Amino acid sequence: MTESGAKTSKTGLKWSIPALALLAIGALAWWLVGSGAREAAAELLAQPAYQVLKRHEPEAWKRVLAAHESAKADASKRAEFINVSNTEFSAAATRRLARASADAQLALMRDMVSTLRLLRSRPGDACFHYLYPEIDGGADVARELAADAQARTLSLSAEVIRSSAENPSAASDPQAAAAQLGPIVDAVYAEFGPDTQMLAHAREPGVDRVKVCDIALSLYQRILALPATDAARVFSAVASPE
Repeated sequence: MTESGAKTSKTGLKWSIPALALLAIGALAWWLVGSGAREAAAELLAQPAYQVLKRHEPEAWKRVLAAHESAKADASKRAEFINVSNTEFSAAATRRLARASADAQLALMRDMVSTLRLLRSRPGDACFHYLYPEIDGGADVARELAADAQARTLSLSAEVIRSSAENPSAASDPQAAAAQLGPIVDAVYAEFGPDTQMLAHAREPGVDRVKVCDIALSLYQRILALPATDAARVFSAVASPE
């Protein structure tokens, strides 16, 4: 081998080491990032509610997982993850409520009424935010609700999602539901008078958010006071997008 050839060989070897090192570092970084993502997903999927979300609401699952990964990297974002998770489960359950099983519907609505009562008992308009998250942002669930209450709501929402996807109920008869709902609406009007119309104008600036919450609570509580079959029929009809 010539001196020139030796230098070329040595130069080639010299540059191959950093190149291999960079490749190894890149591969390690990729593995660590991938490992962190897998770990974050595994933590969530240990809970049945998140298994349901991943199976039936994959886009919502991606958003929840991203928020969870962010919270793992920065503990100060834990509350943000909790609120994102609640928002995604709530939105999915609301979309699917009409075709969920009667038991799942009623369990979730009872839970919602219980939460609304709790939030209504506190100063501010957290109750309104919980009712209408799309108007001005949802309630700060991480701060307002205890961990066991948060977990219960996610579990009940997941059952609405699961039952509507895996064993959807038949569409509710709108005429039968209207016959059940009519006297309830009359009773709410008797209680609140013309203010009852606020439910139809909740998005308008200056609406009395506390009064809206009171009216909604009265309406939901009266529906839940019906026999279970009738209550489920009414909720299905009200939630139906058709």
